[in-house]
Amino acid sequence: MIATSIRMTDAELIRLQRSGERHVGFSLTKACPLSCAHCSAATVPASMRRAVSMPAALVRRCCAEMPALAARGVRAISLTGGEPVLCLDDVAALSRAAREAGIRTTLVTGLYWAAGPASRRRVIAALPDVDRWNIS
Repeated sequence: MIATSIRMTDAELIRLQRSGERHVGFSLTKACPLSCAHCSAATVPASMRRAVSMPAALVRRCCAEMPALAARGVRAISLTGGEPVLCLDDVAALSRAAREAGIRTTLVTGLYWAAGPASRRRVIAALPDVDRWNIS
């Protein structure tokens, strides 16, 4: 057995705890076209996307509130799901609103949409305001 420990100073621990105050996660949908064994999300088939996705009115409200989030110190958002790219227009709207407010965006995706060059180009071109792409 290997014993490991992480030692932090009080200041380091406080800095780590406060970093959570500057990040907001949005789960856009419970739908996903994949069935990954490692996935921790309780997903449903992609065909159910409309029934299990964030309502358009809530997406608009979240977009409108990005400047207020930035004023409160939020510096980053994450867009997750299921598979958030199933809600491509919502990802584009939220990431654009975040960028305009000075907030960075991370997209967490399973890359189902990257099977061919045309679909890769289409999705990447549609999301110019995504700063980081996390592959799950």
